[in-house]
Amino acid sequence: MATSRTRTALLLATATALCCATCAKRSPDGGTASDATPASGARGPATVRTTVVADAGTGATSDGVADASDAGRPDALADDTSETSADEAGATPSGDPVRDAATDTGAGSVDGAATAVIPSGGVTTPGAGQAPLTPEQRAIVESVIGEVAGRDPVDERHYVQTNEPRHDDWFPFIDGIGGAYIGVGSDQNYTLFARARAELVWLMDYDVVVTRVHRVFGALIAAAPDAAAFLRFWERGGTTAALEALDASCGDEEERDALRELYKEHKASLRHYFARLSTLEADGAPSTWLSDPDAYAWVRAAFGAGRVRILKGDLLGRTVLAAIAAAQRSLGMPVRVVYLSNAEQYFLYNTAFKDAFGTMPFDERSVILRTVNFEDDQGRNAMIWHYQAEPARHFVAQLARPEVDHTDDLEPPANYRPRGGLSLLGFDAPAPGPVR
Repeated sequence: MATSRTRTALLLATATALCCATCAKRSPDGGTASDATPASGARGPATVRTTVVADAGTGATSDGVADASDAGRPDALADDTSETSADEAGATPSGDPVRDAATDTGAGSVDGAATAVIPSGGVTTPGAGQAPLTPEQRAIVESVIGEVAGRDPVDERHYVQTNEPRHDDWFPFIDGIGGAYIGVGSDQNYTLFARARAELVWLMDYDVVVTRVHRVFGALIAAAPDAAAFLRFWERGGTTAALEALDASCGDEEERDALRELYKEHKASLRHYFARLSTLEADGAPSTWLSDPDAYAWVRAAFGAGRVRILKGDLLGRTVLAAIAAAQRSLGMPVRVVYLSNAEQYFLYNTAFKDAFGTMPFDERSVILRTVNFEDDQGRNAMIWHYQAEPARHFVAQLARPEVDHTDDLEPPANYRPRGGLSLLGFDAPAPGPVR
C-alpha cells in the first residue's frame, strides 16, 4: 500500500466516521468466528469471454432503497459543466428511433438445494434467470429490508455516477458466472451484473441518495426498451416523459416527489455521463450496460422480473449483509460476485462485516471485486485505479484471522502496477495484466 496512507490516518478517519449505533465500532474488533476455509487451488480467470444474448423484460422496479460506500472520490467520468438541470418546456425530443425489444423473459429459477451450484459454464441460455420470482422466492427476497438509520456518508458528495473507467478489467473473472450479485454504488453495478448474467441482484448503499437514484434509473429503464430510449430521458426535451415514468413507478407521494427532484437535480451531469458510457468499448467490443445492447437487455429484464433488490444498507451495519446471506442460503443460490468499489479504504473491518461474509454462500467460482487508488509521492490523488479481484473464499479465510482489520492485512499482498489496471489477490498463479 502507498506509504502516504498510514494506519494512523485511517484510524482517525474511522473514528470520525463510524459514530452511530447502527454502525461499526470506532476501533477494529478482535477475531471473528468463521467456519470458512481457504479456497484450494484457486486459479485465475478463464481467458475466453462468453457472449450471451438476454431477452428484455418489462415491469416495475422492486421495492426498497440501498447501497454501501463509494465515499471519498472525485467524479472522474463526469464532465465539468455549468449547465443547469432545468429543461426548456416543450423542447423537441431526439428523433432517434426506438428499436424493438424482445419481451420473452425465458425460463429460470432460483430454486434448489442449499448446496446448489450453478453449472461451471455459468448462465448461457438466452433469458435464463430472468423469469419472475415465484411467490415463495419473492417472500424470501422481500424479507430483507433496508436500514432506517445509519451513519452519515464519509463524503458530502453523493456518488450517483462512478469515476472508475475500466470495469472491463474484471470481465474475464465474471463473464456468464450466474448466481447472485451484491454491489455498492451506482450504475456501474449494472455493467457488472449484466456481464455476470446474475440471476438475483442486491444493490445496497448507506447513502439514501444513491439508493433513490437506483429507483430513478429502474423506473426509466422499465419505460425504455433500449439504451437509446433511456438516453432520451436525459436529453433537454426528455423531462416530461421522464417525470411521467417516475410518477407511474411510485405510488407514495413523498417518495415520488423525492425521485422527481433527484432526477431534475442530477439530470445535466448524468446526461453527459450516460452519453459517454454509451460509447465506451474495450478491445473493440462494447463494455458498459449502455454501449452493449445485450447488457442493457439483461439489466432491463432483471428489473422487470423483480430480480433487483435495492436496499439502504451499510457494509459495516449489523443487519443488511447478514440478512442477504440468510436469504441466499434459503434460496439455495450461491453468491458469485461481490463488488465493494473502494469502500474498504475508508473503514476497518468490524465483527458484523466479518460475520456476514463468513456466512455468505460462496463457492469455488465466487469472487470479490474492489477498486484501490493511491496518492502519489506528493500526497495528491492521481486517480490511478487498480481493479482487484480476489476469490471470495480466500477473503473469508483472511477475515477469520484475528489480526486482519483492513485490506492492508490481507495476505499474500496484492500485485499493483504503477499505472493501474488489473490487480490480483489470493489466486495461485496471478497472471500479469496490461499496464495502463
